Amino acid sequence: MIFVTADLHIGHRAIALHTNRKQFIYPNPDYDPEKPKDFKNNWPLAVKLEEHDQFLIDNYNRMVGKKDTTIIIGDFIWKNEMHNLQRFNGKKILIVGNHDNGSQLYLKQFTEVHDFLTRTFERKYFCTFFHYPMISWPGSCYGSWQFHGHCHGRITEFIDSLRCDCGVDVWDYKPIPWEVLKKKMESRMPYWRDKVKNRELEEQKTDTVAELREKNRLHRIGKENKKNSS
Repeated sequence: MIFVTADLHIGHRAIALHTNRKQFIYPNPDYDPEKPKDFKNNWPLAVKLEEHDQFLIDNYNRMVGKKDTTIIIGDFIWKNEMHNLQRFNGKKILIVGNHDNGSQLYLKQFTEVHDFLTRTFERKYFCTFFHYPMISWPGSCYGSWQFHGHCHGRITEFIDSLRCDCGVDVWDYKPIPWEVLKKKMESRMPYWRDKVKNRELEEQKTDTVAELREKNRLHRIGKENKKNSS
């Protein structure tokens, strides 16, 4: 089976706070309100980082088997890359995110590593994988799909959009089976087609208006020339 996921941020305390993964956040008993706030050394909240990481790894391994492949769209492991990578089942394709700074040895452990990936599934689903969301991507005007991470569910998705945030914050902290992702995107296709059709109709109206303007311009010039010649 094929799975897709993004933004696990294993070993990354800051992201648990920034994205409010609240089940792993608790009041910091060492916080001193008399001292200036410092995110690293004196912050009101602390993170149960080991529990955070184990929770995500357990969720992953409950779904992904040793023979499965996961496309990870960036921001996978923040610390102890080699050790933590071995804790995940299956083959892995990494789309590099802005927090994937592992060594060359670490990157060699992946089946594939890409900055940007396009791939066709089942000979008909043309997909783009990139860590960041895009307004336009290869084949987007022909109904191709874009999968990304980075946003942690903070960008609105519309029912007529063929872009999908695959981050764990959006998907209950679990990897997404390809069949589930495919079904979601297929359900959006009729709405996308309607949007394209409506846009084409609007463009036709615009072209008609442009033609009328040109006719009016030529008519005005003709009248001016006739007036001048007389």
